[in-house]
Amino acid sequence: MIDLHETISEFSDEKLLEKYAERSEYTEEAVKIYEAEIAKRGLDPDAETETEEQAEAATKIGSAMVKTLNRENFESIGRYFSKVDIMTANAILRDSNITYIVEKHKDDDNLYDILVYKNHDVPRSRLGELLFPGLHRGDYEVDKAMNALTLAQTLIEEHFEAGSDNRHVLRKSDIVDRIKSFSPYDIKLCDKSANEPLDVDFENREKAELIKLAEMLLDETDRIEEETGRIVFFHDSLETLIGKLKNGGDITRTDFLAILEICQIYCDDPRYNPALNSIAASILDFFWNDVVQ
Repeated sequence: MIDLHETISEFSDEKLLEKYAERSEYTEEAVKIYEAEIAKRGLDPDAETETEEQAEAATKIGSAMVKTLNRENFESIGRYFSKVDIMTANAILRDSNITYIVEKHKDDDNLYDILVYKNHDVPRSRLGELLFPGLHRGDYEVDKAMNALTLAQTLIEEHFEAGSDNRHVLRKSDIVDRIKSFSPYDIKLCDKSANEPLDVDFENREKAELIKLAEMLLDETDRIEEETGRIVFFHDSLETLIGKLKNGGDITRTDFLAILEICQIYCDDPRYNPALNSIAASILDFFWNDVVQ
């Protein structure tokens, strides 16, 4: 069965679900391996799951796995994740060869926990592949094993740190990664919602930093597009945003997207104030919650 586990771990999501649909032809043990891989990826075996639905899908599949593998054999990773952060945590662990489930907090629908299957150890050679890409299996002794819970905690702690209220929070460097990985194509807005006024205000120092960068981007758009090969999607919205920040005006979702793009373009620039990262992270959270509500 180890060979089957390694084989299906190389499957694309589409192929994995396609093969799982044929489970009536498999042994009970083989079906368990497929279900474990599906749960790791946060997939819905009955339908394609949209990104914004994956947290819920992972909990549903996790519940099915618990019935099969026994809830008592799972142990919490420690500390909870927000709706947004659980997606990052799931992406970190899904390729780790660890069997785990995502479970919603019993008292708070906005928090999630990760529980690791205690009877599943991971060879240290696999740890070498995960933490030191490019190393060969022979660089670590295959006959030694690392407890799956310990490995899961190690991988999570590379990207998260302890926050308040027993929660994981992304490290600052990972907030920048979230900003960089943002794509405007991920946000689908109709004209009405795009221009709907939002109840939001910025501090004066935040406005000053945003105005400075927006004016810079207006002047540097051609150079940035030529040097990076990217399109500045919200160039035409910058003057409107600057006017609102200077003179007052209702901030809209379109303005939020323009601010995200500004932060994404300049977050590595020495002229960029890192304090804006928290604004960008809050806007990303806003759009996520906007989608799932």
